[in-house]
Amino acid sequence: MQSRKAPTHLPKIFHVNWFRKDPASGAFLWPGFGENARVLEWIFKRCGREREDEAAKKSIIGWLPVDGAIETKGLGGKVDMGALFDVPEPFWQKETKELRAYFTQQVGADLPAQVEAELKALEDRNKLSSFYTGSSTPCAHPNSRFCAPAAQCPIIDPQWESEEGVPIDAIIFGGRRPEGVPLVYESFNWQHGVFVGASMRSEVTAAAEHKGKMITHDPFAMRPFFGYNFGNYLAHRLSMQSRKAPTHLPKIFHVNWFRKDPASGAFLWPGFGENARVLEWIFKRCGREREDEAAKKSIIGWLPVDGAIETKGLGGKVDMGALFDVPEPFWQKETKELRAYFTQQVGADLPAQVEAELKALEDRVHS
Repeated sequence: MQSRKAPTHLPKIFHVNWFRKDPASGAFLWPGFGENARVLEWIFKRCGREREDEAAKKSIIGWLPVDGAIETKGLGGKVDMGALFDVPEPFWQKETKELRAYFTQQVGADLPAQVEAELKALEDRNKLSSFYTGSSTPCAHPNSRFCAPAAQCPIIDPQWESEEGVPIDAIIFGGRRPEGVPLVYESFNWQHGVFVGASMRSEVTAAAEHKGKMITHDPFAMRPFFGYNFGNYLAHRLSMQSRKAPTHLPKIFHVNWFRKDPASGAFLWPGFGENARVLEWIFKRCGREREDEAAKKSIIGWLPVDGAIETKGLGGKVDMGALFDVPEPFWQKETKELRAYFTQQVGADLPAQVEAELKALEDRVHS
């Protein structure tokens, strides 16, 4: 058809699917019937378009409607347009594999070169860099993270890259600790905060070289990435408090979203967006007027007082007592492991201030 002599007006070709289902519930995502006219309206617009990308965006399988191009006002019930237009690459990798097998088995040498070219192009679009279904190449480095450029954050401070530096009110360390470590606590002071960072231990992730789940020392969440002598690194951190004024030292906190119920093995804290409740307490502590404002002293640092972390609206029952329990037997064992670690790994390079903080913690947990 496309090679016929002019004038030839080739129709535009569309594919519709009224029957996509929610994978969780099995319910149809689109109401269908008369509501299909909303899709036909977009098709009519595309047939009369002046620009190739008018009301459409390119995807690996073809042109899709841009957000808002299909009218949703007055649709009965909630319709998840994102799910309706999701084009999951793993699905299409499998689809192209099946198409390849079908055309090979059913059409063979009679398959026109143009169709072969289109199939090859779809296969190429479906490859995630060097990874695709059946590839022996990993799809990502084991230390990869889900990241986006900070500049894309719509609420980031315009001075965030100022050459003069930016004020930092808090440093938040965190590790995966299934037991013993509370949801959040604040260091007593800067020196103690450096000790808290140096003492971090965590259930290992793919960022480290270990394979199984085990608790390992992970100072400042940086153990695999230190580029020079750890003792010197600690001394550099400690030196911040002796710099000439004006010096605003951030307050140091430690969070643990991963504490578990020892009986059921379930996480005690729901995490995700609920972590904002903990951040709210941290913000309050950064602006405090009294040292004990919304906090009480424990053997490991400042803990939130009862009610300081807002729990209204938390889904399900959250045992705040269990989340903030600081069991002395656990911390007695913890200090013993820290003593061995610092002795073996840092030795004579351990700054005296860190040694003093470790000794003070040992005294508190055995008092």
